[in-house]
Amino acid sequence: MDRNRFFLTSYGALYISEVQKEDALSTYRCITKHKYSGETRQSNGARLSVLDPTESPPSVLDSFQAGEVQVGRSVELPCAASGYPNPTIRWLKDGRPLPSDSRWSRHLTGLTVSDLRLEDSGNYICEVTNSFGSKEVTGHLNVIEPLRVTLSPKNLKTGISSTVILSCAVQGSPHYTVSWFRNTEPVLPDQHFSIQGAHNETLFITAAQKRHSGAYQCFATRKGQTAQDFSIILLEDGTPRIVSSFSERVVAPGEPFSLMCAAKGAPPPTISWTLDDEAIARDSALRASQYTLSDGSTVSHVNVSNPQIRDGGVYRCVARNSAGSAEYQARINVRGPPSIRAMRNITAVAGRNTFINCRVIGYPYYSIKWYKDGMQLPDNHRQIVYENGTLKLSDVQKGMDEGAYLCSVLISPQVFITQTVYVTVKVPPLIQPFDFPPTSIGKLMYVACVVSSGDMPIRFTWRKDGQDIVPGGNSGVTIETKEFMSSLQISKVSLKHNGNYTCIASNDAATVSTERQLIVTVPPRFEVQPNNQDGIYGKSGILNCSVDGYPPPKVMWKHAKGNPQQYHPVPLTGRIQLMSNGSLLIRHVLEEDRGYYLCQASNGVGSDISKSMMLTVKIPAMITSHPNTTMAIKGQNKELNCTARGEWPIIIRWERGDTVIDPDRNPRYSITTSPNEKSDEVVSTLKLMPAERGDSVFFSCHAINSYGEGRGLIQLTVQTGQICWSLCHQTADLWRSVFLSQKADPVQALARSKPGRSAGHFAIRRQICGGPNRADLLVTLPSDGRSVEVSLSLTEGRSRAGTRKVRSKPGRSAGHFAIRRQICGGPNRADLLVTLPSDGRSVEVSLSLTEGRSRAGTRKVRSKPGRSAGHFAIRRQICGGPNRADLLVTLPSDGRSVEVSLSLTEGRSRAGTRKVRSKPGRSAGHFAIRRQICGGPNRADLLVTLPSDGRSVEVSLSLTEGRSRAGTRKVRSKPGRSAGHFAIRRQICGGPNRADLLVTLPSDGRSVEVSLSLTEGRSRAGTRKVRSKPGRSAGHFAIRRQICGGPNRADLLVTLPSDGRSVEVSLSLTEGRSRAGTRKVR
Repeated sequence: MDRNRFFLTSYGALYISEVQKEDALSTYRCITKHKYSGETRQSNGARLSVLDPTESPPSVLDSFQAGEVQVGRSVELPCAASGYPNPTIRWLKDGRPLPSDSRWSRHLTGLTVSDLRLEDSGNYICEVTNSFGSKEVTGHLNVIEPLRVTLSPKNLKTGISSTVILSCAVQGSPHYTVSWFRNTEPVLPDQHFSIQGAHNETLFITAAQKRHSGAYQCFATRKGQTAQDFSIILLEDGTPRIVSSFSERVVAPGEPFSLMCAAKGAPPPTISWTLDDEAIARDSALRASQYTLSDGSTVSHVNVSNPQIRDGGVYRCVARNSAGSAEYQARINVRGPPSIRAMRNITAVAGRNTFINCRVIGYPYYSIKWYKDGMQLPDNHRQIVYENGTLKLSDVQKGMDEGAYLCSVLISPQVFITQTVYVTVKVPPLIQPFDFPPTSIGKLMYVACVVSSGDMPIRFTWRKDGQDIVPGGNSGVTIETKEFMSSLQISKVSLKHNGNYTCIASNDAATVSTERQLIVTVPPRFEVQPNNQDGIYGKSGILNCSVDGYPPPKVMWKHAKGNPQQYHPVPLTGRIQLMSNGSLLIRHVLEEDRGYYLCQASNGVGSDISKSMMLTVKIPAMITSHPNTTMAIKGQNKELNCTARGEWPIIIRWERGDTVIDPDRNPRYSITTSPNEKSDEVVSTLKLMPAERGDSVFFSCHAINSYGEGRGLIQLTVQTGQICWSLCHQTADLWRSVFLSQKADPVQALARSKPGRSAGHFAIRRQICGGPNRADLLVTLPSDGRSVEVSLSLTEGRSRAGTRKVRSKPGRSAGHFAIRRQICGGPNRADLLVTLPSDGRSVEVSLSLTEGRSRAGTRKVRSKPGRSAGHFAIRRQICGGPNRADLLVTLPSDGRSVEVSLSLTEGRSRAGTRKVRSKPGRSAGHFAIRRQICGGPNRADLLVTLPSDGRSVEVSLSLTEGRSRAGTRKVRSKPGRSAGHFAIRRQICGGPNRADLLVTLPSDGRSVEVSLSLTEGRSRAGTRKVRSKPGRSAGHFAIRRQICGGPNRADLLVTLPSDGRSVEVSLSLTEGRSRAGTRKVR
């Protein structure tokens, strides 16, 4: 089994090329293996039924409509086709052939594109064609960048009550959605969480609490493509704490000392200093400094370089941040006479702790004691007197803890000094909870911030998103404040009023606040309404429908083909997509997309909105029917038809090759265009009057309208008519003539006859699969005219694969045998059919050689007595193009002359032509074309022999491909005509450059006229012409011309001997350093 014929696609399909009979003998199974577990599973067995091939147009077995792939990956676009003959596949992108790029790989099952780029997006067309028709399928490939998500800050450690902002930056394809998760649970908006941004890309955490700590994830999603990033948020009790401090000490006057205080908190705190409750001024003799360590600690120092008695007392360091404060204090005693500084009255906050210091300076002293209402403190559990004389009042109560406090210092036995301080207790404001009621745009909003307790006066402030609200103006906000209440009123709510509102209440005791979020719901409304519009078939179109509202509305599209009352939801596929703004994108508009569309939006607020529109699909001009290939007979009229459809008006233009056909300038062509009454199509007919051999080119029919252009290619092959020749048998009338009819491109045939003999022979010899395989057919027609012997052998390599031989006599009704032999693993075969009718008056032999699914060569001959002319030709496609060699031999019935013409055609240009006419008495004539084709030693050789007896002519043509002879023709006849002509026409360097040689030999035999012209493009590069009479010894001239910047040249040599009996002409065409073609005739 040839495993090269089996193809497995990336999506699990198995394709078999060049199916053979043996393929039906196997059982096929699909085996899958799990990528991770290694588990394998096997499907049921399947068998293949193999039938004889039947000619059919191509059909697409597997294709794609739309796909979306990320940049950098590979994709396989399936396009598997079947048909007989095997179809050829051509890929186009956005209507143009694929660019040459190593990333594109074409194979039997489709197209593979590796290392995808954004510019690879587009419409891909798979076009499959064979001689019976063509078919194409179109799919859209969308190359997108992969989603990439970056969440910042990556990791955050902050304090309780702070505001946290997380930003999710998404890169890559548009039209994505963002969702937030905390510890794998969705984040839902509330008084602490709010999600903002066009794509919900920003998460706000206001007044964050310890429970809000965790792993936060931002997910971006687009059509099954998901990307995410995460951040760890750690919310600590960010209240500052003292981590290092100083201790009490005694110093002498003038003895310098330094005090250090270190604190931590989130955010890092700032530290301030007081001495006996008085702030230490920057310009005082006490120097304070502060800095932050790498671990986040804040360190502060107070340096006293020359202390005096007044520099003694209680030193306090206070660490503050947004989360709170912490403090530490200790006494520093400076030796000297003790005294008490004047103490200021104290205002304490109810419910909090208060420290009262006895401002003693000087040292030594014996003790410090506190008294209230004559009673020594402490007298309850909320009071503490420290050794340094500081009094602490915990959870201060209004009334109970208010009054005069006496500090008494014993400085010597029975000697006291005292000082009194008055304490007043203030109650801080307490705000009652409030919230914003649900509201929508245009409504009135009123909310009150009420203080249920607290000492007057109370001051109120309102903020929105951290900014103070300025009432009046364009804000539409009014604020009214009374003694214990402040109200916020919005007369007409709009989207701009969405946000976080904070009510701040303060008095002499404290400042407190409460924050709430106002969400304004807005019913959906159209920003851009749908309107009737046109779509162009095969192009992309956008149905505009942009809506606004809060929450963001959900848009749904519906479609009605006929009745606008019968709408159905539009299925969203790769071809039809919903855009982020609500518009509908249709890639590759089809005729079925026409009709009414309804854009409907809803968000749960108010009523849904909808608006209808009508989409009209305009059809660009396109060719709907035309023959891919067609045949014409030289000299007869030929009509080429093509049918187009599309929006009117449609203009039809015909081109021959790359040239527009204008019947006014070339009356041999006529064009008629008319509409088809049964459909919306237009039919155009190009008429060739008559067809010529030069019309064997590609004709194209172009249909053009306001929306696009379509083109159809028609390959026209012009053949000469069927010609017969007489063999002039003298003794037998059974085999008077042989008739050759061309059924397909022949490979080789040979027929030779002389008067009195009655045998015929021809053979096909053909290299197949790069080896010396060939098929040989021998037909023997004995002189008795009573029997026929036919032998067919098929040789593979050096061994004979099969032979058939049969002999027949008149009266047998028919004979048939065939060799069918698979060659090179494919269904190649040779078929021979021999028919011997019962009348014994004719024989018909047909031989065909098939390579793959295409017929490589056929020969058929039928004989009847009495016919008068002979014609045969070799037409052979070489190197995948329409290259061919044509030989025409004309033997008129008078038996007096012979005319032989040989032409070699490469592509659309004639590479070489020779034509000669002979008279009796001339000794011989010979010329040949030897031409390298497609970079190999392929050539066509023609030999014409005119014997001196004037009784016969022998012509032999052989076409050689590689080292094997691909085809030979040989014929011999009687003499008689008088002129000769041949020419070389050769396209050089890809342009219409050519060299033409004309030799004229008039019937008087007394002169010769030779003309050579070399044409580059549309200008004649050089011409030589000479006429000779007998008696001149010789003539010579040459054109040597550089062509295409290289040493290419054409050389002509004409020799006219003095006897006046002959002429020798030689023409050679040189390309580079190799001789491209030579002609010589005498």
